[in-house]
Amino acid sequence: PSLGPLVGGFTIDALSWRHIFLVPMPLVAISFAMGVVFMPSKKFSRRLPAFDWTGYVLLATGLICLMTGIGNGHRWGWGSDGILGLFTIGIIAATAFVYWQAHAKAPLLDLSFFLNPRFAAAMVIAFVFGAGNFATNYAIPVFAQTIQGFTPTKAGMVLMPAGLLLMMMIPFAGKLADRVPPHYPIMTGVALFALATYLMSGGDVNTPFVMVAVFAVFSRLGLGLVMPNMGAAAMRGIPPDRINKAAGAYNFTRQLGGAFGINLVVVVMEYRTAYHADALAATQTSANSLTREMLGKVERLLSESGLPDAASQAGAYDFLSAVIHTQAQTFGFQDAFLVISMVFIAALIPAWMLKRTK
Repeated sequence: PSLGPLVGGFTIDALSWRHIFLVPMPLVAISFAMGVVFMPSKKFSRRLPAFDWTGYVLLATGLICLMTGIGNGHRWGWGSDGILGLFTIGIIAATAFVYWQAHAKAPLLDLSFFLNPRFAAAMVIAFVFGAGNFATNYAIPVFAQTIQGFTPTKAGMVLMPAGLLLMMMIPFAGKLADRVPPHYPIMTGVALFALATYLMSGGDVNTPFVMVAVFAVFSRLGLGLVMPNMGAAAMRGIPPDRINKAAGAYNFTRQLGGAFGINLVVVVMEYRTAYHADALAATQTSANSLTREMLGKVERLLSESGLPDAASQAGAYDFLSAVIHTQAQTFGFQDAFLVISMVFIAALIPAWMLKRTK
C-alpha cells in the first residue's frame, strides 16, 4: 500500500500505463518460488471434499455480470438492454449461488456462519472496510491527477505516508486487539476513516499536497485500527475446526466489498459530475454578468495574441466549457468522498452491535 501507488505512478511517467501490469510479474515469480521452497507441505489424514465448481461458476457469473453492469450503467444507460440483461443474469446467478451454497455438501461459502450475529456484524464491517479501502486507493490518486494536475508519480506519493503508517499500525493494533474489546478500536477506526473522507470531500484544486496526504494518513490510521480487530471479532466464538472456513468467508466478504467499492465510487463520480455539469451549464447565460465578463477577458487575451475575432470567440467558449467540466469533476469527487464518509458513519451501527453480540 505504500510502494505500490508510487511504483505504479513512476512506471506510467517513465513508460506507459500498460507497463504497470508487467511490473508485479517478477515479484509474483519470486514469491511463488519462495512459497514452493519454504512453505511447509501438509499431508491430510482424510480425503478433502471435491471443489465446488458449480458454486464457483455461479459466483463468477454473478460477480462479472453485476460488476460490468454497475461499471457501465452510466455510459450505456441504466435502462439499456445490455445493462438490464447483465443485471438480470447477475441477480439470477447470485440467487442461484446462495441457494446452492445452502444445499451443497461442501460449499465454497458456508452460509451458516452468517447466522451468528457477531460474525454477521463483523462481515458488514468487513464489506464496508473493503469498499472504503479500495475506493479511496482509487479515488485519491485520480483526484490528485485529474483535479490538481499532479503527475502519476506525485499522485502515488500522496498515499505513500499513509501506507507506511498503516504498515506500522498493524502490530500495534494487533496487540490492542488482545487487550480491549474489539468494538472500541473498530468504532474509533471507522469514525477516523469517516472523518478523513469527509475532509476530503472539501478538497479542490487549491488543496495543498500536504493536506491531501494528511487526509490519506487519517484514513489509513482508521483502517489500521479496524483491520486486526475486525478479524478477531469475527473469529470469536467460531469452533477451532471451522476457523479456516470462517476466515475464508471473512476474506471473501472483504474482497467483495472492495470490488463493489471501486465500481460504486466510479458510478457516483460519473453520475454526479454529469449532474453538476448540467447544473453549471444552465447558469451560463447572457444574463450572467460574471460569465460575460470572463468571456470578454478571454476573448481580449486571445485577440491580443494575434487570433482572429472568430477564433478568439470560439476559444473563449472552449475555455468556459473546460472550466465547467473541471468544476463539475471537482464536485463529483467531493460527492463521492462524502458518500464514502456517510457509509462509514452507518458502519458504526454494526460496530456497536459487536458489543452486544456473542
